[in-house]
Amino acid sequence: MTVLDPAVENISLLLTLVVTIASLFVVLLFTLGYISDKQLRMKSLNLQESENRYQSFIDLNPDGVFILDRKRRIVKCNRAFEQLCSRPFEQFKNTDYTLFIKDPENRSKTKEAFKKVLNGETSKQTVTVTNFAGELIDLEATSVPHVVNGETIGVIGIVKDITDIKKAEELVRQSEKLAVVGELAAGVAHEIRNPLTTLKGFTQMFFARSSEPENEKFLKIMLDEIERINFIVSEFMVLAKPHMTIMQPKDIISILKSVKAILDTQAVLKNIEIDFRCPNETISVVCEENQVKQVFMNVIKNAIEAMKDGGTIQLIVDQEKDRNVTIHVIDEGVGIPKENISQLGQPFFTTKPEGTGLGLMVSYKIIENHNGKIKIASEENKGTAVTITLPVAMSTRQENHGIVRDAKRRNATIIQYKKRSSF
Repeated sequence: MTVLDPAVENISLLLTLVVTIASLFVVLLFTLGYISDKQLRMKSLNLQESENRYQSFIDLNPDGVFILDRKRRIVKCNRAFEQLCSRPFEQFKNTDYTLFIKDPENRSKTKEAFKKVLNGETSKQTVTVTNFAGELIDLEATSVPHVVNGETIGVIGIVKDITDIKKAEELVRQSEKLAVVGELAAGVAHEIRNPLTTLKGFTQMFFARSSEPENEKFLKIMLDEIERINFIVSEFMVLAKPHMTIMQPKDIISILKSVKAILDTQAVLKNIEIDFRCPNETISVVCEENQVKQVFMNVIKNAIEAMKDGGTIQLIVDQEKDRNVTIHVIDEGVGIPKENISQLGQPFFTTKPEGTGLGLMVSYKIIENHNGKIKIASEENKGTAVTITLPVAMSTRQENHGIVRDAKRRNATIIQYKKRSSF
């Protein structure tokens, strides 16, 4: 039997211990690595899930979502925001978002709100922007800080298109105004009709007793005008209670000649000439004659009142492709400020010191009821051009080449005047 040296036996035990410890250490490292790897994978999955939620919030949000860096540049947005801007994101990437805001005051407020959001606040405001298609859009914008790893790197904005809501609110406001106008119109109409009945009665009496043709002519005009005043008063009642109108084919040329004859005296007193140019033919329009007369009376009277120093009012009639007739009333008056053009036709809005705004409002309503359109172009100190378009009653082909040449000459006159007045 061999006896082991005690020193060798000790070394063997030590080596066994070292190997055991090393094996345990390796197992421990492997276990720690496995746990760490699992934790990393879980964190990665959580981060990916968070990123997916974040991306879904942006991409699938029905409202416009955009992200700005600290220099107000758009660095990311969703499809809804692209549609609001009317362009793909790549075409306005890194654009300062305040460039969409044309009003200097609103742009300044938006910049101040951006600074507050960078300092940790939340901002909510209503702002009107102009997209790349030139459309005005009302937006409700909410902005919050964009924080990454505890540091604010920009701003996240959410915008909701409230253009239709604003329009609906405006319609409600106009309806409320119209309700007030209706009550006023009903009261005024009642007060005017009483003395008007007396005037009409005495005028009819004088007409019946008159034996002079010249007097009969003037009295007939007075009776016609009293009847027209009575109709205008009745028309104001439409604001309170609409009534049925009887549409019949009427010659628009004859109507305009009648209106011109009535207003010529007033124009001459102010050193104004009404230059009437029209085709040598009948243009039939299905209309309520007195209502259409009222519109042209309002428009031409406005032109006369705008020309303090006299001049020429051009009254030009054109027929377009046998479908529409267009009447241009072009004056050389004081003009209308650009910012007021869009408000024309609203009740109680007027550019005249003693005006009410009701005349033009009723005119818009009448032409709309006749399936027509009114367009107004103006420039301060140069004049105003009112264009009224109405559908003709039937197709009337212009076979006379002289009429065609006259129409071309009138069009050339309109174009020349527009160039001169920058309308």
